[in-house]
Amino acid sequence: MFHKQHMTTGSWLLFFFLMAIPMVNLVVGILILIDRSYNPSLRNFIKAYLVILIIGLMILFGLWGIIMEILRQAIEESDQVTIALVHSL
Repeated sequence: MFHKQHMTTGSWLLFFFLMAIPMVNLVVGILILIDRSYNPSLRNFIKAYLVILIIGLMILFGLWGIIMEILRQAIEESDQVTIALVHSL
């Protein structure tokens, strides 16, 4: 179905349905990238999807690291305030 030069609307809908299922999307994406007989526009779509996915993961981990650092600093500051209060009593 995905080997044709021109994909129909139904083919695209089936493709998007398969890509919405976890783990199935990985298998479908890998199969399409490995086999060169698939539709070239579909292969290019998978490549663009992977680039966006990698960029999104990099942003996610970067933001996660920033948030963890902010929380770490807040915890250290609150510990110092707590220690100062205990010593003053």
